Amino acid sequence: MDNLIHPFPCPIYQNIIDKESFLEIKEDTHNFISNNSNLFHQPWGCPTQTTIGTPIEKNINSHILTKNIKFFVEKYSKFWDWNTPPTIKIKECWVNIAKKGDYQEEHNHSNNMLSGVIYIEVNNKSGGFQFINPLTSESILLGNPNNFGYLYNITPQPGMILLFPGWMNHRALPNESDIDRISISFNIYQI
Repeated sequence: MDNLIHPFPCPIYQNIIDKESFLEIKEDTHNFISNNSNLFHQPWGCPTQTTIGTPIEKNINSHILTKNIKFFVEKYSKFWDWNTPPTIKIKECWVNIAKKGDYQEEHNHSNNMLSGVIYIEVNNKSGGFQFINPLTSESILLGNPNNFGYLYNITPQPGMILLFPGWMNHRALPNESDIDRISISFNIYQI
C-alpha cells in the first residue's frame, strides 16, 4: 500500500495533504489561534501550549480539515482489512503550539481507536516526531534486531499527516527553531 511505513509490526500511515487543502487548513488554524488565545494552556508536564480539553464545538473545526482527516483515515483503515469498514468519528481535535525548546513528553491516547497529527508550521529544526516500539526489549531474541529498533523518528513537513493506533506511545522532540511549531492533533473512534 502506498505511503505505509512499517517501523514496527504495527504500521504507521504518513502522507502529505494536497496544497490547496493544506493552505485552507493553515489559514483556518492561524485564524483560530488569533481569535482563541485564551483557550491555550499547559495541561501536561511539558511547556507545549494546547487547546486539548476544550469542547469540540469550541475547538478548531473546519469542513476542509474534517474532510481531509476522514479521507486519510479511510486510506489507513484499508490496511487493517476489517470485514466491515468502521464508521468513524472525530472524537477530539486540538491545536498545539511549541515555542523554541518546547516538547511533548512520551504518551499515548489509549482510549481511542486511532490518533493523528497534521503539521501546519514546521521546518527542519522544529523537532521530530518519535514513535516508541510497542515490543519489549526481549523481542530482539527473535532475530533481525534491525526490524525492532526502539525508536522511529519522523521529520515533520508542512502539510504532513500521521496516523497511528491510539495506544502507540509517541512524543515530540524539542523545537530547536525560532519559529513556533504548530500542529493539529486528533483522536478517532468507531461508532
